[in-house]
Amino acid sequence: MCGIAGVVSLDGHVLEPGVAGRMRDQILHRGPDGAGEYDARGVSLAACRLAIVDLDPRGLQPMASADGSLHVVHNGEIYNRLELRDELAAGGVALRTTTDTEVLLHLWKLHGEQMLDRLDGMFAFAIWDATRGELFAARDRCGEKPFFYAVDHEALWFASEPKALFAGGVPSAFDERTWPELLAFRATAGERTPYAGVKRLLPGHWLRAGGAGIVSRRWWGYPLQDGSKDIGSFGDLLEDSVNLRLIADVPVGVLLSGGLDSSSITTIAAAQSDRRLPVFTVRYRGSSFDEGEFASAVAAKAGVDHHEIDVDDASLPELICDTTWHLDEPISFTAAPELLAVSRYARDHVRVLLTGESADELFGGYTRMRLYRYPRLARWAGRAVRPMERYLRAGSRWQRAATASRRSGAEMIALVSADGDPSVHTRASIEEWAPYRAEAAEQAVRDYRQPVLQALAYERHTHLPTVLALGDRLTMAAAIETRLPFTDHRLLTLAGTATEAELFEGPHGKRPLRQYMAARLPASVLNRRKRGWAAPFGTYLRQNPRLRNWLTRVPDHPIAATSPYGAAGSRRLVDRFLDGDVHAAREAWIIGRVVLWHQRCVERNPHPFDGL
Repeated sequence: MCGIAGVVSLDGHVLEPGVAGRMRDQILHRGPDGAGEYDARGVSLAACRLAIVDLDPRGLQPMASADGSLHVVHNGEIYNRLELRDELAAGGVALRTTTDTEVLLHLWKLHGEQMLDRLDGMFAFAIWDATRGELFAARDRCGEKPFFYAVDHEALWFASEPKALFAGGVPSAFDERTWPELLAFRATAGERTPYAGVKRLLPGHWLRAGGAGIVSRRWWGYPLQDGSKDIGSFGDLLEDSVNLRLIADVPVGVLLSGGLDSSSITTIAAAQSDRRLPVFTVRYRGSSFDEGEFASAVAAKAGVDHHEIDVDDASLPELICDTTWHLDEPISFTAAPELLAVSRYARDHVRVLLTGESADELFGGYTRMRLYRYPRLARWAGRAVRPMERYLRAGSRWQRAATASRRSGAEMIALVSADGDPSVHTRASIEEWAPYRAEAAEQAVRDYRQPVLQALAYERHTHLPTVLALGDRLTMAAAIETRLPFTDHRLLTLAGTATEAELFEGPHGKRPLRQYMAARLPASVLNRRKRGWAAPFGTYLRQNPRLRNWLTRVPDHPIAATSPYGAAGSRRLVDRFLDGDVHAAREAWIIGRVVLWHQRCVERNPHPFDGL
């Protein structure tokens, strides 16, 4: 697990020595256990290492092949590295280390881009081939590990986080065209980021860059079938996936929220662990957001070492500021500060955290899936409540139903998952302000017949990468490696091929998981209604003096004036929210989030709450 960075010349000019090292120095939090760099004509590479498996210092990156023709920087873990090592050794390859990074070098030399099909793991890596004068980069199947890049006529810059690109000379500026998407979905999807000129390499894609230009292709996609013959093997695959992710030369724990997914991972991991497993829970004592009683019930039954963390209200401004810096994007997830706080706490106990993330997007856990399971009922309910739509809370199930009643097909798939004010959606067509989402929705409709499967396919390509990005960025900020058992490539195949009947039972999704864990979890956890990890952020903003004072000034910031609401509309939303109007809360916070992100990440203001 590492942070990686690099620059490749596209026109043959000599790069400034050490440029990748400066980029890497912006993300040293990702790898405090060692740093290295490599400079040659036309290329500059650097990496910082978080040692998890094989703590030998020979694992330092960039790593070179024996003949010096190949150099690699790699972020992630290859879980089948031992199997691949045995295969390479049987073929006569002499291995100098036991690292998965060296395995990548030899696989590339033998198989080229076809090597990707052989990898089981989470990864983002780049290999410089000095003989060809070409860079090859690739990202894992569902996007667990990040890879950002920027291009001009002279060079390609890449890094694990955008802030590293800017240290290499890439301009940092807000792409104002992303406002509608940020307001509707709280994040951008696809290649586009809120930074002008900065792109993501899409999950399951590779990229080549050199004198011949830049080419990107998809190397993996979810298999498409109507019905999985292997859905009954779900439990065995999940057990094996957890077992693989427990392998480490450093302590491993679990992030336990109290929901079905993290409770399942905790229970399975505790049974497999050869020591008392440390698990970590954030508490919101006295709040309806608190899930501590469910987490405690799971911890007691599993027999784990349970740690509960409370976030001090006085520390929130600094915590939110740090969260904004590490996210590098205005992702409006209310529990993000708590995720950073619990990661920092856990760092004193473990170096790896297993989580239950991605199960909802892969196996249908969100309550909004009911709209897709019963589209006629959703349209009827939507028409019934449409006269009262102005009084519905943005993002509520009734507001979603009202939105669905006006949509059909790909448009319904794309927009009904939106959280924001539906009036913003009508300012321009989704094809104009969120083209990747529109394309993903159209593709989902072509690939699947049942609306709920269409919705799941869409979520896997749009919402899931955002969830994974948030988890990666905030745990790596504390030098913690996160591992997600539900993203095992075999489980991804099951998710892509399962039918509605195989995933859903009664009002609940994730049927295979509920059936497998039925006898192992407390009934209160197994049968409880889905609830995402959220924080009482409205209370924070209204009651914390520093946060409230800052929010009152948000509409005065020039960036607020560029939103679809304009400065005056932003002022009305903020004032309504501070006066207690819950219907204005979501938009007021998203506008504030974008302003805060701009202050901290574009303007590089380390103390945004001290004034505008």
